[in-house]
Amino acid sequence: MNFAEVERVVAKLRQDLAAGRLTEEQFKARLRELMVQDERGHWWMVGYETGDWYRHDGTDWVPDQPPGHYAPQTVSPSPAQPVATARPKPRWLWAIVVFVLSEVITVIVGWAFALGLAFLFYDGGDNPLSWVCWGLFGFGGLVSSFFLARKAWRGN
Repeated sequence: MNFAEVERVVAKLRQDLAAGRLTEEQFKARLRELMVQDERGHWWMVGYETGDWYRHDGTDWVPDQPPGHYAPQTVSPSPAQPVATARPKPRWLWAIVVFVLSEVITVIVGWAFALGLAFLFYDGGDNPLSWVCWGLFGFGGLVSSFFLARKAWRGN
C-alpha cells in the first residue's frame, strides 16, 4: 500500500470514528495496521491526533513528509455538492417549555409583588399601584419569556 492509499483509508476511518462506527481503540489499531515501509526501510505512520505523517527514526516517531509524497491539497467542493453548514436545529418543543415556565414564574412573582403592594398601601379601596405593577410584570414577563424562548429555539 502506498502513502496516498493509506491517506484515503485513514480519511474513511476518521469518518467512521466521527460517526461512532469505530471506537478510539479500534481506530488506533487500524492506524497501526496501516504503517508503510519506504525503499530505505523507514517505517511511516499517520498520527492519531494530528493526521500528519510520522517516520520512525529507530527510537521515536518524528513528524516528517514521506519521500516523493506531498501533503494532500484541499479540494474545494464542486457546485454539484452542496456545502454542509453547521446550523443548530431548532428546538421548538424546548422553546415552548422555556416560554411557559418563564411566563409562569413571572406571573407568580408579579402576583406576589402586586399583592404585597396592595397590602402595604391598602386604603380601603382599589389600589391602582398594584394594577400598574401587575401590568408591568405581565408585559415584562412576556418580553423576557419571548427572548428566552428564542434563545432556546436557536440552541443557545
